[in-house]
Amino acid sequence: MSGISFDRAAHFYDATRGYTPGSAERIRDGIIEQSGATTETRFLELGVGTGRIALPFIQAGYDFTGVDISQAMMDQLQSKLTALPHKTMYRYELHQTDIVNLPFLDNMFDVIIVVHVLHLVDNWQQAVDEARRVLTPQGQLVIGRDSPEGEEQDDGKTPTPVLVRRKWTEIHEDLEITRPRKRFNWHQNEAFIEYLRTTGAIARDVNIATYERPAISAREMAQRITTRMYSSDWNTPDELHTEATQHLTHWLDNDTSFNPDEAVTITGQFKAMIVHWPV
Repeated sequence: MSGISFDRAAHFYDATRGYTPGSAERIRDGIIEQSGATTETRFLELGVGTGRIALPFIQAGYDFTGVDISQAMMDQLQSKLTALPHKTMYRYELHQTDIVNLPFLDNMFDVIIVVHVLHLVDNWQQAVDEARRVLTPQGQLVIGRDSPEGEEQDDGKTPTPVLVRRKWTEIHEDLEITRPRKRFNWHQNEAFIEYLRTTGAIARDVNIATYERPAISAREMAQRITTRMYSSDWNTPDELHTEATQHLTHWLDNDTSFNPDEAVTITGQFKAMIVHWPV
């Protein structure tokens, strides 16, 4: 297995990464618009998980295939689909597999979507190669990511839960704790861009749609972090995680610049790098 399984997160993943109603549908519509997809388009999502991205496509009747190494995550998606009234009309398949070794013939899919997955794969180059192999000659690879408002700013407008995530990163840097599963912004990753160049790919960066997450307080975000609800903390040794937690708790209890118990809504832009290989 080349990546990391989210089996342990299956029952709480949606609570930590979910969108408010309408956001996922806007993302779907934006991907369709940017890719020029039609009802005949065959979609594949690498790392489909609990269906955060996939579900609106399936509900709208698109031909959608999802793969994931975590069966537990896909079981959550299947439960959602089973509960829907029009499930017999949906066109979808779910496969438990590693994205560096896809069980599909060449040139099967028109659009491949991958969101917050490649940084979890040890050999992401092979994952890209596999995506290219199963894409049709005119196919497109959509590498998407959430970009929360204020994530890269320091102007006093950053939502407090985002401040907590930022502070957690700073604490790890101060304590020299390695976090191997940190998420990359692929459109800025030099190694990734260079690899695409060597394969002859052409890429463009686009803003797909705005999104919104359910309101959460800084203290609630800190609790999610310290209880290891995010994969970037799963491999940190217990003693180092405990030390980092103590630093975060002290900061949260003593910083008077914001109310740690006030729930705020996080908004952002779903962005994507859309890649294709000229014939």
